[in-house]
Amino acid sequence: MFARFQRRASARPWFVGVASALAVLALTGVAAAAMGGLHGVNRVFGFSRVGDVVNGRVLLPDNQWISPFGKRYSILDHTALGSAISPDGTKLAVSESGAVLGILDAATGNSVQQVSVGGDGSEGADPPVYSPDGASLWVPQSADLIRFAVAADGTVTKTATIALAGGLPSGMAFSADQTKLYVALNGKNTLGVIDTATNTLTKQIPVGNAPRGVVVVGNQAFVANEGGRPAVAGDTTNTSYGTPIVSDPSTGAATTGTVSVVDLGVETESTTIKVGLEPTVEYLNGGTLFVANSNNDSVSIIDTRTRKVTQTFNVNPLPGTTIGSNPNGITMPDAQHVLVSIGRDNAVAVYKYNGPAYPIQYQGLIPTDSYPIDVQYDAPLGRVVVTNVKGIGARGTPNSSTTGGGGGALGRNTYNYTGSITTFAMPSNQVLGDLTESVFENNDWKKLVKQADHYKKSRKPSAIPEFLGGKSPIKHVFLIIKENRTYDQVLGDIGKGESSAALTSYGQAITPNQHALANQFTLFDNFFDEGTLSADGHNWLMQADANDYLEKQFGAFVRSYPFDGGDPLAYQRDGFLWNAAQRAGNTVRNYGEYESHINLPSPTPSWNDWWHDAQVMEGKLDDKLRITSSKSYSDVPSLNDISNPAFPMFDTDIPDQYRADIWEKDFDAALDSGKLPNLTLMSLPADHTGGGPGPVEQVADNDLAVGRIVSDISNSKVWKNSAVFVLEDDTQAGTDHIDGHRGPLYIASPYVAHDAINSEYFTQLNVVKTIEQILGIQPMNQEDRAAEPMWSAFSDTPDLTPFNAIDVPAAQPPAPPAPVSAATCSSQAPSAAQTTATPPWTTIAGASALDVVAGDSYYAVKNGCVQADIVTRAAANGGQGTLGAGWLADFGITDTLHQEQFDWSELDLTTKDYLHPINTSSIWGLTAATLPLPNISIEDGSTVVASGTGKQQNGDNTNKIQATMRTTAVAGAPALKMAVTLHNTDTSDYHGFLHYQLDPDTSNDVAYVPGVSGGNPDFVFSGWTSNYLFHDNDSSIANPADGLVWDASQPIEALEGQNLNGITYGIWFNAEVPAGGDKTITWYQVQDYPGQFDKQANIVKWVNLLVGAKPASASRAVAAEAKAPKPGTRSLSASSLATTGAPKKYNRIATAWVEWSHKQRLGGRHPAVDLVNSAQLNRLDWYLTKGWTKPYPGDKKILAPDVVPGHELPAGYLGEG
Repeated sequence: MFARFQRRASARPWFVGVASALAVLALTGVAAAAMGGLHGVNRVFGFSRVGDVVNGRVLLPDNQWISPFGKRYSILDHTALGSAISPDGTKLAVSESGAVLGILDAATGNSVQQVSVGGDGSEGADPPVYSPDGASLWVPQSADLIRFAVAADGTVTKTATIALAGGLPSGMAFSADQTKLYVALNGKNTLGVIDTATNTLTKQIPVGNAPRGVVVVGNQAFVANEGGRPAVAGDTTNTSYGTPIVSDPSTGAATTGTVSVVDLGVETESTTIKVGLEPTVEYLNGGTLFVANSNNDSVSIIDTRTRKVTQTFNVNPLPGTTIGSNPNGITMPDAQHVLVSIGRDNAVAVYKYNGPAYPIQYQGLIPTDSYPIDVQYDAPLGRVVVTNVKGIGARGTPNSSTTGGGGGALGRNTYNYTGSITTFAMPSNQVLGDLTESVFENNDWKKLVKQADHYKKSRKPSAIPEFLGGKSPIKHVFLIIKENRTYDQVLGDIGKGESSAALTSYGQAITPNQHALANQFTLFDNFFDEGTLSADGHNWLMQADANDYLEKQFGAFVRSYPFDGGDPLAYQRDGFLWNAAQRAGNTVRNYGEYESHINLPSPTPSWNDWWHDAQVMEGKLDDKLRITSSKSYSDVPSLNDISNPAFPMFDTDIPDQYRADIWEKDFDAALDSGKLPNLTLMSLPADHTGGGPGPVEQVADNDLAVGRIVSDISNSKVWKNSAVFVLEDDTQAGTDHIDGHRGPLYIASPYVAHDAINSEYFTQLNVVKTIEQILGIQPMNQEDRAAEPMWSAFSDTPDLTPFNAIDVPAAQPPAPPAPVSAATCSSQAPSAAQTTATPPWTTIAGASALDVVAGDSYYAVKNGCVQADIVTRAAANGGQGTLGAGWLADFGITDTLHQEQFDWSELDLTTKDYLHPINTSSIWGLTAATLPLPNISIEDGSTVVASGTGKQQNGDNTNKIQATMRTTAVAGAPALKMAVTLHNTDTSDYHGFLHYQLDPDTSNDVAYVPGVSGGNPDFVFSGWTSNYLFHDNDSSIANPADGLVWDASQPIEALEGQNLNGITYGIWFNAEVPAGGDKTITWYQVQDYPGQFDKQANIVKWVNLLVGAKPASASRAVAAEAKAPKPGTRSLSASSLATTGAPKKYNRIATAWVEWSHKQRLGGRHPAVDLVNSAQLNRLDWYLTKGWTKPYPGDKKILAPDVVPGHELPAGYLGEG
């Protein structure tokens, strides 16, 4: 590698200086090649931009116009996730994003009421349901079912919340007498029975996988199972939400769909009916049941008396296409017509119906707004009602900008939602013909009817063959997928095209390679990404679509967030781009894209470990590799067959330089063997940010990797036969003045126009179609079939000028800070005392309030290293004192800094399931769970003894467990020895758990753990960033205090490895005590500063020296220490905030951002940045990149996270507020 790199550097400069690149930019100016390319511009979209209104049609970012028939009622700043018509037909209840319920006047569309649903704060995947008498309205969420009472004027009042943890309540239907509500519990694979008198779940009846729709017919319930039948021995399966789904052995997609018939008399499933794939919605007409099969574009008709399918009809209206319409709603406006909403076509299909025994007849299409998600008929008003989840696109309230010295720039984000309701009276047949033509025109389908017989015609070779299967000089296509940036975020400062520098976060200085690509080749300033976020963005690229299952997860994404696969229900029936490419005879190689699993060595390597190894692989560092094993893989079998497992999947703690080096090794080998793949797929995700050293470094690292890869290809012998496409998966993380979906696109190829600006409307679908046309790949579905290749971007006259990468200094990680030493402990003997003295802790910015109340008497244990306080006063959470007397409170090191490191703990004794400690049935709802120890004394001058009683809970719930806790400081170490003895005074055995809980849920309960100074990149917030538990043969990162060690003979029952509900951290010990017997549970709690580069190191030192620690524990610590990485920086996103250089006046605000960032899952193997409030995350990136010098566009000043507009919204996909 190193030798080859040197040869290339001497022949063709691999890097050009930044100054030279700027000079090239200045010389290039705004020159633009003549438009036209191979076959001119698409006449349907032309140069229009998303949001343009032309002849009453609105342009979307997915190669579609919308021009709905009838009336439109827009819902600004929310999506419309489903609706229900009141029984009297006067009101429409709409489930909106943001856990909002809207009540509309059905006749006028005017808002009658808008209320917060409350509950778990999420939205269900299915619409609300009115009771048949109209007296109540039921709204599903992810974990709750909310009941509202309906007043005479149609307004609603919440009356009950029914907890259905893990249930994902979906479709609902009432019994004839309305005493029972049957609910498809999609997450439990059961039909739930709700007693409407008591608002309680009384039974769960097992059905198929992922049940969705429910219809009651007499004494039977018909339940549509989206995930099909349960798997049996011998089936190939793939997992969705913990359930094995019968799946395709190549694509991993679900292969069965069923309807369960439940006998409601005996409350059991009596039979199942096979239908199409992913059945969801059901509609009952007399004794005939219609079932929409969303993943194979069909509707099954079932005779409910015979329980047989009488016919199945295809709903895809595009001739020659078998998949892609997504049927998701059914209704009948009269006895002779069936209406089916087909979400992806933005239409309602109309069918002539003559009864279940006669073949149904297609009549036409009625246009709607974007992605109709259900269709209903309001009989009293005589109108069809359609709920359109995306309305007119992301065209809600824009973000105004007053950055710099003013300016007035406007920008939008992908979350500027506008759902809508459209209504219409049934059109005449003549009008229906015109409407059908409008749908074909809106989807650009009209040309396809004429092209059906052209695919076999041969033509002369062309960069993009005119007809599929023609010859192209391009034999090698590279598709590089980056993460989440808008056009203006990166290219707004390019000085030409439709660009706005006011919204640029990562401009020329940080992304010189991307700017150079846009200048040397073509600047595409009218390119759009279909997806809203990563979950659908990657699927638009890999499947040319996001199926109905995925679209309906936008309520909460609880079942999955399949940006990297991981859910067979999110996969379309006919496979992925790589499958289609292989069917066409192409070879394919994948690097990291669509992979959901990674095996890493322990301890987990840091960003700097990966960076170190990249430097070694590039010959810039003479050292051994630190990471000897890493394996990424997918749940899709066919993808694993073509992937390089050494290339890391999405992980924001891995630099893209490492990924580029792994690919480069393969590329060199392929050049030598002459076996370079026809199609290369690659993920370069570092520009996602949220991990590593910080956003500037990550985006710069990503830019450098892109530049290196394009440089490698363009300086190789295959350049004359290559095309490289570089784009984002989506654009959710930024703002753009045209539309939130506008993203950067770079195409590098001898056949792409050089020194040009191309303003033709293009989307990701056009990129996919261009790749298909070049490589002779048949379309995967109707979306890529309808898309046109990027004719105007290519030429048949090659320009072989190579691209040379530009070095990006900002990509370098920060210099290593001074090391952090372990605490120094004197030989002072352990002691214990009762005192009223003020605790010795130093107060620093951001540190928590102490638990000891001034003037209170409390107990302290200490040695020459640490002090721990045990308070006597019980207090509310977040205040001084603790939740129970006798519990450990303030604890820290008493060196010259005297920093409190640990704030407070809690002891619980409970029989509840430790695997689900945080839910409505958890210890938080049990008055009997806490274990207060109010009787406190001193023993032997060195130990604090606290005792009390706990509930037995097995039967009479009386105080029959006597508990005594002894706490002493360990001589010569920053550690406590803690032992709880439980005595069971009952005549029956006690079966339960002792929970030692560590709880930093509010700012008052959190302290800082300092490194050397606040300027140290490893300045750790709270000590909760990397904490270690030593048990059995493992030292695990977990969330309790810096180090816990216990006797391996006392088994731990569970670790809470993540903050499940914003509160609890801790461990659960087995606390079974026989009748009349005793049990003692002992552990050590170690406190120390985090070791530089390896936060475990200082803890390990003391674990090895603990007095009385089991040899096994010590040996485990030694092993862990031996595996510790060599020095190299590791700055997590939270800790990197301390090094931003924020002006002193922003210290308080910066501290608040540190705390906010700490609480988010922003880094590591499975970060959840996409599920973090985007309004906050976008501002954090902005402040860091602007050096805290400018407010975010639209803000008048730099804001703390809790005052950001829209900060109260629970997740990133809810947008900017």
